[in-house]
This record gives sequence, C-alpha cells and structure tokens, in this order.
Amino acid sequence: IIRMICRPSVSQKLMQESFEELKRQGFVNFFGPQRFGLPSRCHGIIMPWNVRIGLSIVASSSTNRTIVERILTPSPDLPQRLYSALSIQQEDGESARQHLMRIHHALPRSCTALRTLTHELRRQSKRHGQASYSRLTELVCQLALKAVSYHEKQRWVQAYQSYVWNQAVSEIIRIRNIGGGRVSSS
Repeated sequence: IIRMICRPSVSQKLMQESFEELKRQGFVNFFGPQRFGLPSRCHGIIMPWNVRIGLSIVASSSTNRTIVERILTPSPDLPQRLYSALSIQQEDGESARQHLMRIHHALPRSCTALRTLTHELRRQSKRHGQASYSRLTELVCQLALKAVSYHEKQRWVQAYQSYVWNQAVSEIIRIRNIGGGRVSSS
C-alpha cells in the first residue's frame, strides 16, 4: 500500500521516477517493532526482550534453565507492570515456591505464557523439593517450559527470526546504498 499518494505537493514526475526506481531495485520489507518489541541495551547489545528469549530457545547451547532465566529477567523495554513483577526479589527465608507465587500474582492476567511458567515452576519446585529460586534445577525448568504452549514459545522464536531478517535487510540496504543507505530505526 502506498500512502499519501494524492498529496498536492508530490509531482507526477516524482511519483513516476519513484515507481521506476521500485521496478528497478525492488521493494524492501521490514517487520515492524510490534513483531518483536522495542529494543533495550542488554550486555552491550541492543536487542528486545522477546528477541533475547527467542535466541535462547534456538541456540543449541542454551539449557532450559538459561531460557527460564532469560524469560524471568526484567528488561527496561517491558511494560512497567510486567517489569515490576519480574523485578520482585526473593526475601530472606522465602522459599522458591513463595517467591514464584508473588511474581505470579503480580503478573498481568494477559501474560499467559509467564503466568503458566511461574505456576508450573512453583508446582515443579514443590514436587522436586527445590527450596531456592536461584537454584532451580534443569529438570524443574524443563518441565515448566513444557507447560508453556507451543504457540507462545513460537512467538518468541518468530520475534528472533524477524529481528534477524531486519538486521540482514538493513545491512543489504547499507551495502547497496539503496535510498542513500539510510535505514530508519522505526
């Protein structure tokens, strides 16, 4: 869709030149930030929270525990209510189950994947005798991740794929100097 094509300030000649340029060089398609979230700086790399989780899921070196830690690590690019819930610290003498329950109850109801994960982590930590939140085992994390729906996990993977696509397209534009090599961050 070409928007704002009927503007009086756009000449017919300029429109025709633009269409010829599109025919010759093609069209670059980016995914918008709604696909993967807004970026924030983490470990020196600017990458949205959803993308970091997707990367953890597809990386062969990631353990289930690493993926769970990524999911439950607060990031400044998250909505405030979600960021606050994930920022809840474990209190002295508090069990993993109690801590996860406080996080679970603070999460917005719309965060079904996170609510499922925290619920299942609570259940599995009780079942497997995990007292410390910081020492959840690989097995507990694996069982908890299995409870999160395939579609929810797939969204994180797709966020990573979209991010990689946008990075590749940006590099192609820069190398080929398409449109003067300018790439918009939006």
